[in-house]
Amino acid sequence: MIRALLLALLCLVLASGASALAQDAPAPTKGMLEKAPPLVEKKDMMSAATAAALFKQCRGFYPRRFTPSALDSYCECSGTATQAVMTSDEHASLQQEKNRVITNPVFQKYVTYVIAPCMDKPTQDIEYLSCALDRFADARINNLPRYCQCVGREMRNHVLQFGDVDILISMQTNKRVTDPFEALWMSSRYMEQTQVARDKCVMSYMKKPMIYN
Repeated sequence: MIRALLLALLCLVLASGASALAQDAPAPTKGMLEKAPPLVEKKDMMSAATAAALFKQCRGFYPRRFTPSALDSYCECSGTATQAVMTSDEHASLQQEKNRVITNPVFQKYVTYVIAPCMDKPTQDIEYLSCALDRFADARINNLPRYCQCVGREMRNHVLQFGDVDILISMQTNKRVTDPFEALWMSSRYMEQTQVARDKCVMSYMKKPMIYN
């Protein structure tokens, strides 16, 4: 849903300018409104060439834990989101490492409206694989693939709701962490929620008890 909203935003801005967005866009859900990105004037948007270069740059770096499909998904989404919600000047400023800090409102905007919402499908993919490869999986689980799909969905929902907060708080409490992805994986709340998701999903995919006559 978030991806559809971002794509709709980009298409509408390119076609009609920001003024038409509020009138023509489909009515967003409550969750969308809570994460609704700010509008970017057409004149302030980055060029198509810059957006294409951004996608290529994204695909050239594999963050830890990412699978090929997770990276493809993230790069496609983040490219669209960046073009839709970040002005050319804002994007240019974030190319300097000194500006990629949580005290910078532009960086906060980038985390909130680009990174976090675009981590939905990647998180689902990453946590599914992590669950499926866990050598210490709960012995009570009856259907491991279905169980792991459940865990992935739960963590996808968590990231959509709290991913930006998890990242920013983690970067605040771990000063040496400067990468938003690492900040997410190292977030104490994210790790706690992963365990909560696993415990919750066990209840749906637990083996039936043996009955002895």
